[in-house]
Amino acid sequence: MGKEWTYFMYADLEFDHLTQFEEMVKVLEPVVFEFVILGEYTQAIKIN
Repeated sequence: MGKEWTYFMYADLEFDHLTQFEEMVKVLEPVVFEFVILGEYTQAIKIN
């Protein structure tokens, strides 16, 4: 930090298919300074 036009962003995203996630990573990595995945999780089964 400390530089103009430098930001940290966090996103919590859900995808229907793993391939959608993989494509998003391919698109973002080349255009950002640093890209870190904090975790990947399978959606839990909902119990009523």
